[in-house]
Amino acid sequence: MRTTLILWIGNTLRADEGPDVHLLEFLRADHPGLPGITCLDGGTPSFTLALQVEDYDDLAVPDAAQLQSPGWCQPPSLKLRRES
Repeated sequence: MRTTLILWIGNTLRADEGPDVHLLEFLRADHPGLPGITCLDGGTPSFTLALQVEDYDDLAVPDAAQLQSPGWCQPPSLKLRRES
């Protein structure tokens, strides 16, 4: 079975977390124990996360951005970016 790490990076004290922290809390509360899925609060980025990330097949880092380009991202919407 493939393993996936959902990694949230941000700082709730600085209020720069956006909606991604709420997604992480939702997954932990409403969908605990998803097979092959681990949710991790990475806090403020650090090189120590590299050791944890390398243990997984896939990595998802949810994030949010306020985009001003008309037509690119109309709320509510979701854009996915895949890095190989």
